[in-house]
Amino acid sequence: MKAVLLDKPRPLSSLRIGEISIPRPGVDKALVRVCATSVDPVDYKVDAQGYEGWNYPHILGVDVAGVIETLGEGVDSWNLGERVFYHATWRKDGSYAELNVAPAHTFARVPEGISFIDAATLPCAALTAYSALYRRLRIREGDIVLVHAAAGGVGGFAIQRAKAAKAFVIGTCSAPNTQYVRELGADEVIDYRAEDVFQRAKAIAGDRGIDAIVDTIGPSNRVDNLDLLGPEGGLACIAGIPDLTVVPDLPYSISIHDIGLGGVLASPAFRRRQEGLGRMATELMALVQDGKITPTVAEQITLEAIPKALERLAEGHVRGKIVARVQS
Repeated sequence: MKAVLLDKPRPLSSLRIGEISIPRPGVDKALVRVCATSVDPVDYKVDAQGYEGWNYPHILGVDVAGVIETLGEGVDSWNLGERVFYHATWRKDGSYAELNVAPAHTFARVPEGISFIDAATLPCAALTAYSALYRRLRIREGDIVLVHAAAGGVGGFAIQRAKAAKAFVIGTCSAPNTQYVRELGADEVIDYRAEDVFQRAKAIAGDRGIDAIVDTIGPSNRVDNLDLLGPEGGLACIAGIPDLTVVPDLPYSISIHDIGLGGVLASPAFRRRQEGLGRMATELMALVQDGKITPTVAEQITLEAIPKALERLAEGHVRGKIVARVQS
């Protein structure tokens, strides 16, 4: 099969298109023909450092939308030819290929009328936003929610879901993306290049503070985020938690959540949590069908164009999701 290959831990520029053997599905797994996949920050973050469990050449990619080709032993809840999408793990060969093997109990259906392109935007970014807001932060109507990097993949879905929960939503982005973020549902938009994000957010929230923050940016933001939180407020960190040795001494309780979905795919012992990914994906797809989530497709590319797309993504400022059509 054709795939985007990483021969050893190297920068993105070293990725190449090549041929590799078709994998076989083991117990409880299925082989899926990848029709579409999208690019995610996790890939440019792990390619240069590698992972001790990888066999080279390695295939990156964690978003899969496609059709079941072969069922492994023990899989009785799915049929050949069914349209599915799911979150793969970066610890195994991933989605930048014509075929992928994954645990069948993590799959969710792609209904007729929903394109594989749209479905491929959901697994990593939308599931991360959904988990952060509903499973960890447990936002409610009337909450004030701050979403950093609101024009990105996770940020765009987080804005939509927070607004659907009837929260007051603040998004940060650069000036060219301001209108886009407002269209996603943000009530207030902060241009991080022209304004002090934390001063402006504090002014918007007032004395009550912010109830929930979704941060995909990283170390420069995390401790400053904590100063914005009101009583029982929560911070969802998509790129790592703050340095807990410098957490401010607040007079009330807050919570900090480290969000990383792929970790539950590291071991068969986590099957119950893995099944939860499939259930969340099913819930998300229902929201797409009902028009309550709009997939944020920034650009459609080919499998061969993925290496260059990852380089652009690593530079920042990509609006929505870049999706590759792998096969029809």
